[in-house]
Amino acid sequence: MNLRNLSFFGAAALMLLASCNKSKTGSINDVSNATAGDSVMFYFGQNLASDFWLSTESDTTLRGENEREDYLRGVKAGIAAARENEAYNKGLFVGVQVAANLKDFREQFPNLKLDEALLLSSLRAGLESDSAVNENEVKSTFYKLMDQLMRDKEAEDAKAAEKLLAEEAAKLGLKLQLPMLYSKVVTPGDGAVVKNGDKVAIDVSAATLEGKMVGMKLPREVIVGRSYTSPMIMAALPGMKVGETKQFLSSAMEVTPRRYKLGEYKGTQLIKFTIHVSGVSASSPETATDSISQ
Repeated sequence: MNLRNLSFFGAAALMLLASCNKSKTGSINDVSNATAGDSVMFYFGQNLASDFWLSTESDTTLRGENEREDYLRGVKAGIAAARENEAYNKGLFVGVQVAANLKDFREQFPNLKLDEALLLSSLRAGLESDSAVNENEVKSTFYKLMDQLMRDKEAEDAKAAEKLLAEEAAKLGLKLQLPMLYSKVVTPGDGAVVKNGDKVAIDVSAATLEGKMVGMKLPREVIVGRSYTSPMIMAALPGMKVGETKQFLSSAMEVTPRRYKLGEYKGTQLIKFTIHVSGVSASSPETATDSISQ
């Protein structure tokens, strides 16, 4: 059996189990007179489930019961659509990926008109021969186009977010601290003042204005200006005092730029975060304890 196909057969096992009135087999011991084939199918199904849960670490929206059922239905549809023809199956797999890409494009660039017929026409022309497409030129041009679209979008989002920030900050009684960052003191501190290069122990919480927790890892200790964490957390710390708690408001593209660029947050999504400074000491780059890229 080709390893490339093993996960496919595992998916088949998982879906066959799920399609029988939502029956579940949590242990191979639950299968009467289990054969070696049953064991292969069961454990590949369990392996797929493990991979699914791993994927929810970066996309927590998949954890819901309805989303899990939708995932099962999607896998089942893929199995039903597959044929014996290897080329067709490869195209089917790519087609699903393209559909997901187009969905992302439309969400990120709502004003961009995307003609699927043109995509297929271009693909057909490129498939005429292995020399029909200049790979380096095509990839270079495509990525330049996407880069320009992203920069234009970031500029539009930043302008819109700036206006929303000012409006929401006024409602919350926050004052402008830095460009795209508003704040107010919740609890004053009377300890040492934080400055660049200090190692700082902090407690951070972050959520959208709707109260949904922001899906990013938050550090417990950082070196100000040197640690790889949210740029806005770094920008917020200088000037705070030990014992102080402060509330901040910024945009998703500033607080978690990586997740914004991945399309997990809209540029106009505002994020409220709170920082409490519990300790500070002079430090050096080698003593940094966090290496979180947001």
